[in-house]
Amino acid sequence: MPLSSRQLGRLARRSAVGLARTGSYIGDGFGDIALAFSTAQRVSHFAKEAESFSFLPDSQLDPVFEAGTETIEEAVLSALVHAETLTGFQGRRVYGLGDFL
Repeated sequence: MPLSSRQLGRLARRSAVGLARTGSYIGDGFGDIALAFSTAQRVSHFAKEAESFSFLPDSQLDPVFEAGTETIEEAVLSALVHAETLTGFQGRRVYGLGDFL
């Protein structure tokens, strides 16, 4: 069952919890952006009459919030494990986590 725009906003705000689980923190100017969207219901662009939609009840959102948090946590950990060593400006080398393991 799809989520409403309000519920999607609530889900996106919980991405900070997934970041926090990895030891990260959010500070001013970090630029972390979380997007949440649903493709479950199509809205006709040229609808002749009002359409009705059904959404997941708020009382059933806890598992969705938990899954969203775990997804962000897993994405951060995966990015760290799969990062490659890079050489940048003026020969500065930044090592991927895999090189330390």
